[in-house]
Amino acid sequence: QEMSENIASSNAVSQALSLVGKGVVLANPDNPSEYISGMVDAAYIDGANSCITVDGKDYPLKYLQYAYDVDKTTVN
Repeated sequence: QEMSENIASSNAVSQALSLVGKGVVLANPDNPSEYISGMVDAAYIDGANSCITVDGKDYPLKYLQYAYDVDKTTVN
């Protein structure tokens, strides 16, 4: 069972880290009928929870609705 927990923890770390630089839509933890969108600035593990930082605010990964690639080209 310990091996399964280690694998699950490793997968959570990989998932959180893969979101850095991506656009995301999250359910608002304070009001689940609202959504928050922005770009992931950082990812980290807080105990058993994977968390992401979106526009300077931290959210548990469980609120993630979807992620998308951000177009890095600039239109003038």
